[in-house]
Amino acid sequence: YFELSWTTAPYARGRGFGKEMMKQVVSLLPGLPLYAEVKHGNMASQKIAAFACGMAIDSEDDTLIHYRRP
Repeated sequence: YFELSWTTAPYARGRGFGKEMMKQVVSLLPGLPLYAEVKHGNMASQKIAAFACGMAIDSEDDTLIHYRRP
């Protein structure tokens, strides 16, 4: 599987850059399994994982949500 990691500079947050960036990355990995860890409370990254990357929650622990795309 491929582990995805992303960050957006503070001044660029909320403008859709992270979403667009990850959509383009994911388009280069069609059909391959993807994985990401997102901190609880990081709603922007949770939305990117679910909607831009097409991943679903696989499991959670006290601090992280684990996303996978089968």
